[in-house]
Amino acid sequence: MADSGRKHDEIGGIIKMKLLLRINPMAHNDVAAIRDYIKKDNPTAANRTAKRIYKAFDDLADSLLIGGSLQKRYEIQTDYMFCILKPYFVFYKIDGEFLNVYRVLDGRSDYLVTLDLKEPQAIAEEDD
Repeated sequence: MADSGRKHDEIGGIIKMKLLLRINPMAHNDVAAIRDYIKKDNPTAANRTAKRIYKAFDDLADSLLIGGSLQKRYEIQTDYMFCILKPYFVFYKIDGEFLNVYRVLDGRSDYLVTLDLKEPQAIAEEDD
């Protein structure tokens, strides 16, 4: 069997493939913004949080069982997957042998709008 270049481990006769990780520049920007925000109050916590997020990317590439499908959660058409890393959500897609990380967003935000998966809610105007 030819090696595809992907890392793999054999555990109990089962070959486990590690997906190749690709991180979108927007995801890097998200992590930098998170780090900068936390750094104002606690530089040590800021660096620890950034490391925790990047470790989650690696963990996802190792084990897809960590994440879930946005399509199943919200019954919308999308191939985005997500992983909760409280209070943040990591949004990614699987493309063949690649795990593509697109965004890291606050789980309390309207992330479906940010991901262009729904229209922003119009603010109702009050009648005078």
